[in-house]
Amino acid sequence: MKHANVSIAQVEGKKSGDEEVQIKHATTYLETIIHFVKAGIGAGIFAMGEAMKNIGFVVGPILTVVLSLILLYEQHVLLQCASDVRKHYGLQKRTDYGETFQLALMANDKWKKHARLMKIITNLFLILTQLGFCAVYFVFIGNTMKNVLNYFGYEFEVRALISMALVPILLSSLITNLKFLAPLSGLAGIFMIVGMSISYYFITQDLPPLTERTMATITIDKLPLFFGTIIYVFEGIGIILPLQNEMKEPRNFSRPLGVLNIGVLILTALVICFGFMGYWKYGEDVASSLTVNFPTDDILAQSLNILISCGVALGYAIQFYIPIKILYPSLQHRMKVADAHPFVGEMVFRVIIVLLTFAVAMLIPNVGLLISIIGAICSNSLALVFPVFIEYLVKTRGDSRMSTFDSIKNVLILVLAVCGFLSGGYEGVLGIIDLYK
Repeated sequence: MKHANVSIAQVEGKKSGDEEVQIKHATTYLETIIHFVKAGIGAGIFAMGEAMKNIGFVVGPILTVVLSLILLYEQHVLLQCASDVRKHYGLQKRTDYGETFQLALMANDKWKKHARLMKIITNLFLILTQLGFCAVYFVFIGNTMKNVLNYFGYEFEVRALISMALVPILLSSLITNLKFLAPLSGLAGIFMIVGMSISYYFITQDLPPLTERTMATITIDKLPLFFGTIIYVFEGIGIILPLQNEMKEPRNFSRPLGVLNIGVLILTALVICFGFMGYWKYGEDVASSLTVNFPTDDILAQSLNILISCGVALGYAIQFYIPIKILYPSLQHRMKVADAHPFVGEMVFRVIIVLLTFAVAMLIPNVGLLISIIGAICSNSLALVFPVFIEYLVKTRGDSRMSTFDSIKNVLILVLAVCGFLSGGYEGVLGIIDLYK
């Protein structure tokens, strides 16, 4: 098969698939796992109490494990398919999500005419997902800091507090390299660990009888909200290829004890723990952000609010990294000023995109709704739908055919994705309408 028409800048003929372009500021295993875990223990983990309320304390943990395993499997599928298309074309540089989808389509005569379009759609979904996460961070900080200021006798509207978070987040977003972001992610992780430890102290005190909580409550209006929150916390598929691509030893990302498996294991344990205990402690009163339930007259509670807010704010930059990597290079080549002054151009562009996520947070200051909408629509497609199609394209290249098992498995995953997309999107839109009534 000829590859002369491949429209990817990194295609350099039929070279060995084992050769790799060296990254100037490559990250280590530890730095990468810090980035991965930090990306998952942001605002979403404190929404798990409400997620468990929507489905019950027995069914909730079981479905959490099942969904996390499905999402982990699909992430490994994407990594394997990216490796496959890279070797098929003899690429020296590793591909991102959009390029992987594009190359998988181009290698299939039946579908190659859609290659460019699907790369654009994939990148669009990645941008919407990651910038949506960034907007959630603003909302989370605003809601959390409201409690702190109330404790000291100051009354502020949530939107005013979201505005106060703009400057520190903006400054951290000007860091352009994952290697240099690692200390920020590490510091954010320390803040979050200490804050979560204090949180765990509060949710384990004076627990009511577990019989007062619902074991299972699977209803058509509540299940999508649970599904959306889980997808939001575990999705992470938008960052796995960029994280792997920036590693000194990329193979350490997907091995059995690699970044991906260990990171998901840590996240699963934390999510189940916080979700279960949060619902047990507060029951039907559990808030969309668990920190809202903590005592407003306790200095320890306000300390953890400050720690968690700082941890979330410092974690904004890792979520922000993906859309900038997608958007700015194409914009730079189309604007003479940006091409002539790449550093200044990128700084200005980063400021503009941060302001965009800030504007979204100001319009929808409800962290629960925002998490559910992003999880059910954008993240759902990236985490479940696109990997299924990429795997199909890779495994049916040439005269190859998919096995019956793979076909049934992929159909079931698509059914799960469509149900989550339709129901979660519908419920989220209704929630926003109610918010503005």
